[in-house]
Amino acid sequence: MLTRQGEAGSDFFILYDGDVRVSRKGAEVSQLGPGCFFGEMSLLVNGNKRSATVTASGTCRFFVLRGPQFNGLVKQSPALRDLLGAVAEARKPG
Repeated sequence: MLTRQGEAGSDFFILYDGDVRVSRKGAEVSQLGPGCFFGEMSLLVNGNKRSATVTASGTCRFFVLRGPQFNGLVKQSPALRDLLGAVAEARKPG
């Protein structure tokens, strides 16, 4: 388990290799593979609360940005911030 819904989170993950399952309230809502990312919602939308549980399906490799690194990056690139914000908004449960 990489993230747990409802817990505090301050890392942003970019999946380099492998697959993960995303679930909310115990129900799988999606699967992500190489090139996908997660963790943006706790950093941009949910006040550091994870909106989903993410579980590795097997061996995975990630690029991980800690909160300060992530915040610095989106501060330097408004276009990236807007893109990640739009993804986070689309991923909101509803």
